This record gives sequence, structure tokens and C-alpha cells, in this order.
Amino acid sequence: MDLIRKRQHFATLDGLRGVAAIVVLAFHALSPFDPSLTPHAALAVDFFFCLSGFVVGYAYESRLLSTMSFTEFVAARIIRLYPLILVGLLLGSIVYIGKTLASHQSPFTPNFLIAVILEALMVPFPPILGKAWWELSPINPPAWSLFFEFFANFVYAIFVTRLIKPVMTVALVLGAIIVFAQAFVFDGVAGGNHWNNLLGGFGRVFFTFLCGLFLFRRWQTRPQLGALAKLAPFVPIVLLAVLLCPTPSSVNWLYESCAVVLVFPLITSAGALDVPGPRMSALYLFLGRLSYPIYILHYPFIRLFSNFVRTHSLHGIQFWLLIAVEMLSAAGFSFAMLKLFDEPLRLWLSRKWRALHIQSQEKTHKDNVRQLP
Repeated sequence: MDLIRKRQHFATLDGLRGVAAIVVLAFHALSPFDPSLTPHAALAVDFFFCLSGFVVGYAYESRLLSTMSFTEFVAARIIRLYPLILVGLLLGSIVYIGKTLASHQSPFTPNFLIAVILEALMVPFPPILGKAWWELSPINPPAWSLFFEFFANFVYAIFVTRLIKPVMTVALVLGAIIVFAQAFVFDGVAGGNHWNNLLGGFGRVFFTFLCGLFLFRRWQTRPQLGALAKLAPFVPIVLLAVLLCPTPSSVNWLYESCAVVLVFPLITSAGALDVPGPRMSALYLFLGRLSYPIYILHYPFIRLFSNFVRTHSLHGIQFWLLIAVEMLSAAGFSFAMLKLFDEPLRLWLSRKWRALHIQSQEKTHKDNVRQLP
């Protein structure tokens, strides 16, 4: 068995995930003041969905097709993603309460309490709370994509046995058409983060997640992609270029559609084939570990620092220094939460779940033995 089949981590894909998370952090830090500096950074979410399809397929498909139950899969995904969702919600709530109290208003309104409960449950709710609460996750906005991540994961686990090659091919063609159609309507690849474009989120995750799964299955069959493998070391630069390259507004929808449907799959395929050296692998794996905490925990820092910039009318070098401090603070907090909270808690929850699962299996076995004649 060759190296590419033995390894348990795709270091370059981890690095790409980290690069995309940092771009999202920069996008949210800069967009309140100059969105032109990160023109296509929102596409990082679509890239995350594509990576998720690949990695979830690699990690779970063989087990889902053999011994792993749907309940076990759901538990594994919740353990992986949910602890930091709660931390982001708690941090976002603290920032919201502090800002509201600073403006001499009461934060503990029914709207706020309902929003916290629904966000904790990851449940969409009709927009009855007014325009100020139309975001899918108003307390911690980046969490909107996690709703679609869970949706795609769970639907995949239910229908995994039916996703045969002809079905996948038809679904990918349909998904690509949906991406282009939505981009034309929204003037870019968008949707899913607000109530008025909620359906767009399903269109975005439908193609990208399935595409990642398709790429994983192609990787399994070891396609002859020698030329693509030679380009693999350059994919982080390509990803940055795609996310940050300015384009005329008249072709924005076409540029972003082609990025999602054509370029991101090529980047993912090349990254999966890459085997970087030890130092680069260590850097990529570190960025991969930090990517999800940065993504889900950074936004409360954005709200704090953006409010400070506006209040004190910062410009020039002071502005850029504060942006740097803002991004470093978010990254530092994310790393601390990863090491001190997320990884230890996930390890503990995984052990507890396995113990409960073993006990349940033993009890079922004993009950079956008792029922034997």
C-alpha cells in the first residue's frame, strides 16, 4: 500500500482550511471599513463545504457502509463541532450584553433570549423578531454555515448507500446549475446567512459537499493526475488569489460560480495528492487544527474592535495596528480554547460515548441471550 493510502491526515488540505479561515477573519475585520480589500472572501465557506465532503467521506464512508449507525455518526459530528459553537454563542452573548448595557439599554429582551435559545439548538426560526434579527445566527453570525454543515452531513449519512455513481453525476450537474443560477440572481455566490436568502444556503452546500465527496471517491480509485500533483505545492497561493483577486462587478457572478464549480474542486484534488515535507506538514496541520476555532470564535472580537474604531475615528497606522491586534487576539483566544477546552472536552466526550455505546451493546446482547429458547 503506497504512502497516499496509508496516511491518516491530508496535511495540505488542513493548511488550505487554515488559510481560508484566516481570510474569513480578515474579511470580517476589514469589510466594515473597506470590503474591496477582500472581494471574494465569503467564498471560503463554499471551500469549507467542499473540504468537508472530502474529509467526511474519507473519515466515515467505509464505516457508514459497514458497522457505523446513523446515531453514532450524529454523535461523532456533534462532539466534533458543537462545543465551540456553544463557546462562540457564550462569547457573542457577553459582547452583545456589554455593548447594550454601554448604550444604557436592557439587553435581556425576549428577542435576545429567543435568539440565544434557537442558536444554541441550531434551529432556524421564522423571521418574527424584526429585521435586526434576520440573520440565521445573530449572536455569533459565522455559525450560520454550521447549520448547513450539519444538514449536509446528516442527509449524507441517511442516503449514503443510494449515492451511487449515476446518482452522484446527475446531482453534481444539477448542483452546478443551481450554483450558477443563484449567483446570477444574487450577483455572486451568496445565500444562507440571512432569512431573506435562506434557500440559497441549501443550494451552496448541495453542490460543494457532494463535490467534495465525489473527489474523495475519485481519490480512492487513484486517478492519473500527475500534472495536478506537481501543482499541489502552489494551491495555497491559488486559493488566496481566488479569494482576494478583484473583479469587475459585471462579471462577479460568473467569476464566483466558476471558482466554486471549477477551481475549488481542482484545488481540493491537488491538495489531496500533495505530500509536503515535515516542516510544511507541521505548519499545515497546525493551521488545520486552528481553522475551525478561528472561524467560529472570531466574530465577537470583530464587533468589539469595530465599535472601538468607529468610536475613536481611527485612521492610518493606528487603524492598521488595531486590525492586527484584533486578528491576533482572535487567533490567540481561538488557540487557547482549542488547547484548554475543545480538545480535552472532545476527548472526554468521545470516551464517554464509546463507553455508553459498549454498555448498550452488551445489554442488547444479554437481552438477546435471555430470549433464546
